[in-house]
Amino acid sequence: MKGNALLVKKSYLFSLLILELYKILHYKQHDHVLSDHILRSGISIGSSLEVSRDASSGEEYYLQLTVAYEYARETHYHIRLVRDSHLVDEEVSVVMLVECEELMQMIKKSLSKIERSMPSCNWN
Repeated sequence: MKGNALLVKKSYLFSLLILELYKILHYKQHDHVLSDHILRSGISIGSSLEVSRDASSGEEYYLQLTVAYEYARETHYHIRLVRDSHLVDEEVSVVMLVECEELMQMIKKSLSKIERSMPSCNWN
């Protein structure tokens, strides 16, 4: 499966934003625990989507998208923690949340398309 090029590109750009957020949290705020979690989950979204491009079956592709969505949910949670604990400026957290929500919507839409195109498979 070649995957959705726009989704992969957006996730890559989001990973770059995650790296910037990591630098702020890790080096300026000296928060090593949350910054490490955000880095891991945020970058894993794009990693999973990149891997999905070479999936050998529809099920494998679906699985990788599901993993990416789980990482996106986790990242969204972490960004909300950062926002609500005031570790970064409000504007930074708002941009990050909006970008993460857009990624989640795109992934969810791709998952729905797969589910509709392969109704005989039991996805749950």
